[in-house]
Amino acid sequence: MANPRSEERRALIGQVRGLYGMVDAGACDDVEALAAALISGGCSVVQVRCKGWSRSEVVALTRSVLQRAAATGCLVIVNDDAEAAVIAGAHGVHVGQTDADSAIVREIVGRSRVIGRSTNRLADVDALATDPEVDYAAFGPVYPTPHLSRPKEVQGLTMLTEARGRLPPGTPLVAIGGITAERLVEVRAAGADAWAVIGAITGAADRAAAIAALRG
Repeated sequence: MANPRSEERRALIGQVRGLYGMVDAGACDDVEALAAALISGGCSVVQVRCKGWSRSEVVALTRSVLQRAAATGCLVIVNDDAEAAVIAGAHGVHVGQTDADSAIVREIVGRSRVIGRSTNRLADVDALATDPEVDYAAFGPVYPTPHLSRPKEVQGLTMLTEARGRLPPGTPLVAIGGITAERLVEVRAAGADAWAVIGAITGAADRAAAIAALRG
């Protein structure tokens, strides 16, 4: 049986709410500027996502983001690399549904950090719902999006609601894929606790205004 969640970890899980910003190196030219805008704009969580970067580069960026986030209490999550998350001192790691077993990830990050996992089928949600090491689920794509690493079938709002119903109470559900300010009301009504956004922010002429509109 897994060890129970620490008090610190439970507190972090409770912060996975609202706008979940993506510091995605593949979607912008200046990740530092994007991180600053997301944090100052009021994101509850930011994820450092730098595909193809070396571990040392990811650690350096994550430490910079953590310094910016310290004054606001924003959580900083590292995509994929659990070791980088630990070295940098991040609040947790986010892994894909086909990545390492969560028990192995937990051994790396320890009991006090959060683990999030992506899902894009209800069967994946069911598996996650019984996994004591995973703290939140990202589900989608809810809408069509060009920003996912590989094409996936669009799930829609009905499936998002179904996913919410299959997760234990207190497990945050993060909606992903094609979310805009105009779609936010229906995403929240479908059961999302948080919403991860890339294109609607990085592609906006006024990022600050886009972030404000997406805070909900």
